Amino acid sequence: MHGKPLLIRDLPVFREVAGNAATYFRAATPGQFVEELADWLTPLTASTATQSKGIAVQTWAQSAKQLLRHTIHNPFDRSSC
Repeated sequence: MHGKPLLIRDLPVFREVAGNAATYFRAATPGQFVEELADWLTPLTASTATQSKGIAVQTWAQSAKQLLRHTIHNPFDRSSC
């Protein structure tokens, strides 16, 4: 919501929400994470890191309607996901 750079785990749900408005890491060990974090800190300190301003923010009401639509009203329709 604040347009700050994000470093988030590379999970489908995060990609669905953030798309290209975040930087993703895949580290499986603490050492790998430290390396990926260090790599991300370079553009962060240079103010060139990917900004999260492109993420569409939903209200609680919008999220609840989407949940109802997918779980109760039409659980097998994934076209609007």
